Amino acid sequence: MNRFTQVIGKHSPSAPRGALLAVAALAIVTSTAYAATSGVVCRLPVPDGGDVAPSKANAAGRLVRVGSGFIEVARRSGPPIHISYSNKTGFYTAFGGDYDPSELVAGQHVAVWFVGCKPSSDGSGRAAYLQLYSKEPADQPPG
Repeated sequence: MNRFTQVIGKHSPSAPRGALLAVAALAIVTSTAYAATSGVVCRLPVPDGGDVAPSKANAAGRLVRVGSGFIEVARRSGPPIHISYSNKTGFYTAFGGDYDPSELVAGQHVAVWFVGCKPSSDGSGRAAYLQLYSKEPADQPPG
């Protein structure tokens, strides 16, 4: 038995366990409060719906350039942004069903969720999920 345990033990036999529980409870409350105030929750869409609403897309707009492993997207304002994708990226249409990146063409409308939902300072990033509105470029989302 160490000196700390001897001193605490004289006053309360459950003090060490109680102190440990108090510290654990404080850690849980602190981390929960941080998560609630920071708002940093990244929820990717679930193909064909799901129980939890996804985070807002990090980027959306019209494809202006399509290359091997990347796209460039023109947003409503600002210059087009560069978005890379890989074999880990999810490729689904807004109406359900997957597609192959080879089906991407300029003019299509896409919504993009970045890895960790974190774009870089210029808005570009690595796509975790790339949602194509429609394979037909003439089809555009409302609004």
